Amino acid sequence: MIQNGASGSNINMIASFPSSPVIQTKVAKFANVLLSDGVGSNNEKLAVSGIKFGSSLTHCVTMFSRIRLQAPSNMFLNANSMWAFGGSSGAVSTNFNLLSANLDLSQADVINAGAAISIVGLPVNAQFNIAYATFSSKLDNNKIADIAIPGFNAQSPGKETNVSTTVQIVPQDTMPIRRSVLNISKQFLGSRGDASFFGATGLVFGLSNADCIDTFQQVASFPIDGFLYSLAGKGFLSSFSSIIKQAGIKNTSLSVASSSSLFASFQANIGALLPRQVSLNLPFVGFTVVVNNEQFLFLNVQDLNIANNEVTGGATFNFQQNSAFINQVVNAVSYLVVPNIQVPPNFNSSLVGTVTGLAFGASMSSAYGLASQISMTADIQALMKGLSSGGNGFGFAPNINATLLNSGIATEIQIANALIPFPFTNNLGPIRLAFRTM
Repeated sequence: MIQNGASGSNINMIASFPSSPVIQTKVAKFANVLLSDGVGSNNEKLAVSGIKFGSSLTHCVTMFSRIRLQAPSNMFLNANSMWAFGGSSGAVSTNFNLLSANLDLSQADVINAGAAISIVGLPVNAQFNIAYATFSSKLDNNKIADIAIPGFNAQSPGKETNVSTTVQIVPQDTMPIRRSVLNISKQFLGSRGDASFFGATGLVFGLSNADCIDTFQQVASFPIDGFLYSLAGKGFLSSFSSIIKQAGIKNTSLSVASSSSLFASFQANIGALLPRQVSLNLPFVGFTVVVNNEQFLFLNVQDLNIANNEVTGGATFNFQQNSAFINQVVNAVSYLVVPNIQVPPNFNSSLVGTVTGLAFGASMSSAYGLASQISMTADIQALMKGLSSGGNGFGFAPNINATLLNSGIATEIQIANALIPFPFTNNLGPIRLAFRTM
């Protein structure tokens, strides 16, 4: 209702979406051009017709019902329009703030997630509630996941709009998807791979599966290569050491799990790294470490949890039982720590490590191998030298106290400078060494 002297009016609107394959095709074409070529690239005409107004649908003025108003879509969707959020001059500036997020992989075959964000700067006050939505996401024309959204809400209590949603994801762990993920990782790391396309299909939303809107069902895919290349070389991998420094490690421990494995536990405060409240429940993460083309160990991270800004978990290091290979690795590490040590004939100190076979999920038997084809290689020798003092050993001066016994020599070694710059508990027990002449 418009009142005398009013500067605004509330408008209640009911929108009906026709269910037609022709309309679905046109909407899909429009969306694909918009997502692929950017805002302002569409040239389709938008039209308004059948204008009626009055007290009800049956008691209304129809004299304008045959007027057809149309204009090119890029007149409304361009870099300077109010809909180009965060665009160039004339666009509305919006800020997105993450309020909370959760990710739960404790169930086999399904991932439960949720998030809440606040949006400041929207040109309208929005309030809506979508009770049901579902679609399938695609990567390079292969289904990567079926996604159901049992709740999607938005409210504008003031100058900001709060949006919250819950999501259920059923990943499709197939070999074509694994190859596509590998290709994306190459582009992310800066190497040119094949073109990658991401999209969604089968999007329907409404009250339920039986009462929903299917107008956007055929929206397909759009290229993501430009986005991936824009991320490449941003220093994400090199920032790992910075992340470790910012994490407030509260406790770590190391103990013997078996004759060929060690177990480590950890607890850290990561509030400085996380925006607001973030929770994670990830029972299993596993990957293989290969050194000089030989399997060195399998790392199994167990019960990785994030709650109340703290991360906890454990990890089992299962070492390959290959005496000759282990001896080669130990000798190479010894040479890096003590460069002047005498080495065996034909000794090669090079160590090249590769991480591969990444899997994650509710357990080892039901883990997702979507990223299992990705391999990351590093020069261990260079990493070790980076930790040392100028590359000439680790620069610590130990105090050694030795006592001669009938059974051997009891030695106590004290190191003034901390080798591990965070709280650490050694539960390995006595360490016995055997020496031999060369």
